Amino acid sequence: MFVKGLYGEIKNAPLNGTVTYDTGRLYTMSDYLIKKLVERSDVTTVVTFEYNKTAYKMTIPAGVDYAAILSDDDYFYGYFYFAKITGSTIEEIN
Repeated sequence: MFVKGLYGEIKNAPLNGTVTYDTGRLYTMSDYLIKKLVERSDVTTVVTFEYNKTAYKMTIPAGVDYAAILSDDDYFYGYFYFAKITGSTIEEIN
């Protein structure tokens, strides 16, 4: 399961490190995974994924404030919405 794999990479990242992880065709972020990002707020996370047959890269910078997204009633977020709310960036990969 990609959540455990990504969490493992984040958990084991060096201090102030960067983790890159490919989630394939999965493009949702759960509150569970966001809470794991909070635990390692020093890590920059780069997630590659495919959406509508196009490859993308989302960069979640270290130090993101997740308070707003964790205080709502939703439990899952599409990557594009997640990026908008958290200030993360998404770019198309050629």
